Amino acid sequence: HLLSRLTRTATSNARIAFERAVELDPNYAPGYVGLGRADLVAVHHGWTPDPAGTLRRAEARARKAVAIDEFNPAAQVLLGRIHARLGEYDRAVETLRHALKLNPSDPETYAGLGDALLWSGEIDEARQMLEIATRLDPRLPSQELFHLGAAYFLLGQYASAAQVFERAVAREDGNPFMHAMLAAIYAKAGRREAAMREVAEVRRQNPLFDIDTFGTLFRNPAHRDKIVAALQQAGM
Repeated sequence: HLLSRLTRTATSNARIAFERAVELDPNYAPGYVGLGRADLVAVHHGWTPDPAGTLRRAEARARKAVAIDEFNPAAQVLLGRIHARLGEYDRAVETLRHALKLNPSDPETYAGLGDALLWSGEIDEARQMLEIATRLDPRLPSQELFHLGAAYFLLGQYASAAQVFERAVAREDGNPFMHAMLAAIYAKAGRREAAMREVAEVRRQNPLFDIDTFGTLFRNPAHRDKIVAALQQAGM
């Protein structure tokens, strides 16, 4: 519950609860999964001064959970997400496909596989997986909506992309990355004034927003280039 809030304080409190869980039972795999997920959230939102070290710590916790229970799909999903974040795209997709076999009805697994496919360049399959995830759980975290919206954008489905990001912003106002993608979408749709408003919102929320590092997880440079070009068109 705390981790799903996606705030720095709530994530810190979630970490304390997960640490207490593994203290009570050192062989409780979900406790290590929770700790690894808290690390991953901190890296994603820039809440750690050492993202590389935090990511490696998350990987160690994922491997600990898998060692305790190799049939735990959440542990496999965490490990797959970390592989993707490290740029190990093929390992990420393989691990997440394995997790899907363990539990073919888990929305988080579909979302994780969608994320990995998005970054690896399989955009349409990523869209399919993420759509399944949102059907299984309409309250998926905004991070997953970001990935679905990005897939729509890269496929040229700008109206669908706008709907997804507008929905995400309505749920979690305060994320400059969401507003950046909206700026790109509005620019591509010819909605210049709306795009400029989103650019202003990005700068208000994060004056240090850096277009040169946005989207660097994409394996295919053309995918990042498409987003960057639209951001520049929006005035970023």
